[in-house]
Amino acid sequence: MGSWNKRAIVYNLTVSYREWRLARYIKEYQGILSTLRSHNLLENQDFFSSLTIGANQLRPLRIISYLLSMKLILRDKKKFFFIGHSFGGLVAIIFAQNHHSRVAKVIIVGSPHQGLVQVYKPLSACEIDWENTFLWLAKKIILTLNKSSLEPDRETIRRKLPVLFNLFPIFSSLRNTFGEIIPIDSVSIKNNLLSHYNSSFPIIFDVFTEIVGEKGQNTPAGFVVESANFFNQLVGNYQDGQPRSTFFDWGDETVLRSSTDFDSDSQTLSLDHGEIIRKKEALKKILELLEIEYQENKIVESEKTHLNKSLIFIVKSPVIIQVR
Repeated sequence: MGSWNKRAIVYNLTVSYREWRLARYIKEYQGILSTLRSHNLLENQDFFSSLTIGANQLRPLRIISYLLSMKLILRDKKKFFFIGHSFGGLVAIIFAQNHHSRVAKVIIVGSPHQGLVQVYKPLSACEIDWENTFLWLAKKIILTLNKSSLEPDRETIRRKLPVLFNLFPIFSSLRNTFGEIIPIDSVSIKNNLLSHYNSSFPIIFDVFTEIVGEKGQNTPAGFVVESANFFNQLVGNYQDGQPRSTFFDWGDETVLRSSTDFDSDSQTLSLDHGEIIRKKEALKKILELLEIEYQENKIVESEKTHLNKSLIFIVKSPVIIQVR
């Protein structure tokens, strides 16, 4: 949820993928870009930021990877090194599987290869926990601008954010109130994309390496569910069960270790999901994997993104505003 284009999101206009930009409030990626520049690498010549081609959350993952290939595949015949954080890692992996001959190395940082349990609530009932600030903000904007009186909130989110289906967990993440695991095959929401590309993973093992965050046993691993309440049954929400509580396991506080660790020689750092791409420890590890001789004083850490103190107004015109 880090990319932004006002005309696409606010005005529902079709825009070129080149017009998407990193949202101004996102801070985590400034450090790695500054670090590469400080080591005499030129942007748009020696390295390219996919942030400038638009990790457009309004499109499915497969389309985003295709847009990346349009940007890169027609360039000269050199092989590319990829650094993919979180969702960006999934984009890079699909590119690598489709264009293996054009890839020198894929460095994946905290990517959910088996999905995220956090997308269960928004896909099932358009419900998002407050601590998931990016998704919560996106949901409020999208619902306000696109809500139809005849369409359930759940369907609005599914229609406008189809990429959430590509992040749905492909492992069993639901339990009933007796503690019994609900088989993933019996869940109504399916994620065939990750299952397909995970089955083809071995073809890129020769160029694949991974950095995994492990901050403790406080990463959401699934939900204990019960029958939906009367209102949710009435509107068709939570067909697979309404969450009663959350259970947790090892991970980076966003992505489970079991979901992100697909490499036999992965590098594990005691960092959370944001720290693993912005802290010096992680940046040094990335430079080592890129085989770049770095200077300690030229490694630039990023700030952490903060949204909890933001005040957001969504106002439909015409309106008169008085500020006192």
